[in-house]
Amino acid sequence: AAFGGHETVKGFLSQQLSRGRLTLVLGAGVSMGFGLPNWDVLTSAVAGDSGFVPPSGLSNEDIGDGILRHCGDDEVRFAGLVREAFYRTARFSMQDLVGKPLLVALGALTMASSRGSVNNVLSFNFDDLLERYLSYHGYLVQSIGNMPYWASVADVRVFHPHGLLPSDPARSGSPIVFTQSQYDRIVGKAEHVWRRSTLDVICSNTCVFIGLSGRDNNLKSILTEARPAHPATARGDAFLGVRFSDSASDSMRNMWQTRGVSQITVASYEDLPTYLLDVCQRAEDISRIHKGL
Repeated sequence: AAFGGHETVKGFLSQQLSRGRLTLVLGAGVSMGFGLPNWDVLTSAVAGDSGFVPPSGLSNEDIGDGILRHCGDDEVRFAGLVREAFYRTARFSMQDLVGKPLLVALGALTMASSRGSVNNVLSFNFDDLLERYLSYHGYLVQSIGNMPYWASVADVRVFHPHGLLPSDPARSGSPIVFTQSQYDRIVGKAEHVWRRSTLDVICSNTCVFIGLSGRDNNLKSILTEARPAHPATARGDAFLGVRFSDSASDSMRNMWQTRGVSQITVASYEDLPTYLLDVCQRAEDISRIHKGL
């Protein structure tokens, strides 16, 4: 169930931020507007680049399997094709990224501060948009696309459970989850290292879900397992995180609610950066009071 109006939610999120208990979980909606293709366009482009002509009526995931087979089941080659098509029209220069309201708000949440900050981000995107933005500001960011990984000193860690395709061609990427068979290998598999790591992050924090539709079967499976294990559930709270939407009639609302994620409706996504920055400012007020400043 919902757990109060905007002021109650902002107050709670501010407290969690000040305690270091806030995590961002990001989806494709965050990367919109920077020249990255949507799922349909990306699948079509990769098929064209590979020379694979898909039969009509296939889902994007099944088309992906056809492309993978066309590549001789070479997942490295396949990921390379996806990467090339993915960034073909992307705009990731400093001029393109700095000053964009949503990135400003996400940066404010993740940049180290005595007020409290988000140290771990889960990105279900292949891109390193947030990492590029933070690096332009001189922040040390660790992008994690492979498990297990070497821990290192970093201001922020961005985990990519579905794989990472760095925008810098000089950097190596990781295996990606794109096709139906690749999804089949991970969904519901308790032994999968990425599932355990993702569950650990989600179950240790209050999550703020941004840019996610809720149709991803892997994420739905993870949230189903996370709800009974989350500390908020043990305390009798009604939620383990919040998700923002600009539509009160969102068809996926019930999916999120039944998995313990309360949906917060904003008038439009243009209002979201202001909302998130208000959370930062309130956390600063909490910290100021606690420190007697």
